[in-house]
Amino acid sequence: MARKYYSLAVVALLLIPVTWVLGGTLAIAINPEIALGHPHYGRNFWLLNELKQLLLIGSDLLVCVLWLVCCGFLLKAKARSYRWLPLAVFGPFGLTVLAMLGDRSPGAGDVYRRFLGRMKLPLRVVYEAVLFVGIWTVAYQVMVFLRELLIWRQSVVTRVPIDVIVEQQNASGGMYAFSEGNEVLFLVALFYLMWPVCVNLAGWLGTALVASRRG
Repeated sequence: MARKYYSLAVVALLLIPVTWVLGGTLAIAINPEIALGHPHYGRNFWLLNELKQLLLIGSDLLVCVLWLVCCGFLLKAKARSYRWLPLAVFGPFGLTVLAMLGDRSPGAGDVYRRFLGRMKLPLRVVYEAVLFVGIWTVAYQVMVFLRELLIWRQSVVTRVPIDVIVEQQNASGGMYAFSEGNEVLFLVALFYLMWPVCVNLAGWLGTALVASRRG
């Protein structure tokens, strides 16, 4: 059951960018000016504009719900009280705290929980600090890599020099900074959820390899 809830937490998190992009794409596709020249232009323009705003607000609200669901399933997977759920309002920082909470119902094959259980408190504090810095650093570097990859792709498709594209983005720095900041925050949350999964997978593969060699 713990693995089921943990998987649902990961799914809820992965649905967040899908919801955001889909909602934004649908909202952009709605152009209230298409009502121009038609009867009842004023009413139709107002309806289309309201629909556009509704999609934007609705996608934002759905993202918030998915985030709460993600944090709730994470607590459920750890058999922790929902009294910790208000930490979700702090975004990835709150999820970091939730991820650090001890698991009260660890599975028999949970390598990561056994790994944490062997640590004394001082070593655990150092480990969590190193993990925190490492995940934020990797998330930032991944964002930079994706940004450069997208710039290169845009340059190839449009035949515009990379320097020109970079200058255009710098002219709209606030918008790109906001987008990239959200990207880093999402990656931090994703890496925190996937880190125990990766450690468990490595442990299971190592055990299987040793067993095969002994066999």
